[in-house]
Amino acid sequence: MLRSRFINYLFTSVFNTFPGTQQKFVILVSIAVAVAFDVAVAVANLKISRRTSQH
Repeated sequence: MLRSRFINYLFTSVFNTFPGTQQKFVILVSIAVAVAFDVAVAVANLKISRRTSQH
């Protein structure tokens, strides 16, 4: 919920800042950052749950 709002904020600020082709590139980069953040959080949650289940 919070993250999608943050991504929407990213997109609107990007749209206002960069016109044209540079805009598309920045959008791709921000999507990649959001996906990488998602993956990092998922991996961290997996490691934490594995560690707690072993004990």
